[in-house]
Amino acid sequence: MSRSDSRTSLSHKAINERRKGGCFLVAFFSVFLIAGLGFSYVFLVRPMWKLTVSQNWPEAPCTILKSEVEENRDSDGSTYRVDISFRYRFNNKEYTSESYDFFLSEISSGGANSKREIVRQHPPGRETVCYVNPHWPQEAVLSREFHWEMLFGLMPLIFVAVGLGGVLFASGVVGTKVSTSTSGSTAHTGLTASAAPPTSEGWKYRTGDEGTDPHEGPVTLEPETSRLGRLIAAFFFAAFWNGITSVFLYQVVGEWRQGKTPIFLTLFLTPFVLVGIGLICWIVYAFLSLFLPRPILSVDRARIPLGASTLLGWQFAGYSGAIRQFKIVLKGEEKATYRRGTDTHTDEYTFHEEVLLDTHDPLEMYEGELEVWIPTDSMHSFESDHNKIVWTIEVTGEIPFSPDVNETFPFTVVPHELHQH
Repeated sequence: MSRSDSRTSLSHKAINERRKGGCFLVAFFSVFLIAGLGFSYVFLVRPMWKLTVSQNWPEAPCTILKSEVEENRDSDGSTYRVDISFRYRFNNKEYTSESYDFFLSEISSGGANSKREIVRQHPPGRETVCYVNPHWPQEAVLSREFHWEMLFGLMPLIFVAVGLGGVLFASGVVGTKVSTSTSGSTAHTGLTASAAPPTSEGWKYRTGDEGTDPHEGPVTLEPETSRLGRLIAAFFFAAFWNGITSVFLYQVVGEWRQGKTPIFLTLFLTPFVLVGIGLICWIVYAFLSLFLPRPILSVDRARIPLGASTLLGWQFAGYSGAIRQFKIVLKGEEKATYRRGTDTHTDEYTFHEEVLLDTHDPLEMYEGELEVWIPTDSMHSFESDHNKIVWTIEVTGEIPFSPDVNETFPFTVVPHELHQH
């Protein structure tokens, strides 16, 4: 088998393994996403939706039949629920309900004192009013007020954010891409270890380059993330976050307009509102970035060996005259992921950083080329379950009063040229 055939076979094997790994990650993060959406519906969406529509429900006289605090104990401690029932008449028919509101009667949580106070205010035999669903008279509640414990319904959004972010990254909407060379071949421009076959496959390292073709391109590099992908991600996160937060904000604003002073709820909600404003700014930033000049980078080989060079060319699609400073940086980074207890940490270490170009000259910015050397004593691209070696070319362009051009282009560095035993 020739070296090119062996490399192709190994490359296809690596691609298939990467696809399987991507499918596994999509399935893994989908569990977080589905669980987060499910809990968000139970603890957040449904209670807040019911709370909103119940503001128009008519009142009806009722009598408290039972009122007590139900305690549930487990290994994590005790939780409490308002266990209450009442009888009411609506449209000349008698009904019974066991719902104090849309949260405390259905979900056990902490805060025993607040629940005991509710029970104290609703002793058995007391006559009061309830609020009845005119379209389904069997549904009625004693309270349709917003209270601070409902804010705990925001917690499942963490699972939604983790799950959605993981699915977007694993599915390729946000993440590394595959570039196509001008000769019609494809080259993965992200991390890969497939270009460094293990010795068990009959390969070994060598420092010469006989029998190899150093020019496998030219290859146009793809950015690590697309601008449109960033805009879509920003829009989705902002729409979801602000859609949920606005329900709580509506309730708090309504209480202030009624003359109440929900200071605690206002202070608690303020960080969530500020995050929502930040997400809106992110959308604007990502949208404006679509119209920035787009750098196009190309190299003359798909895989660059250690100790070898490649010719890096660049040009801009779009008007680049607004750029005041243009910089191209070659960077090599090591990323190690490990677990500490139940937490996962990722450490990053930059082992090589070299400024290839730093200019204020508009002609140099628009188009040019230079020779890039990969250090001989450095490390090639590599990826395992817990470690990565990442080589990138970072392009930045400072534009006054506008988002800056900031793109990262991953590429593959292989070991010193290889030959078969």
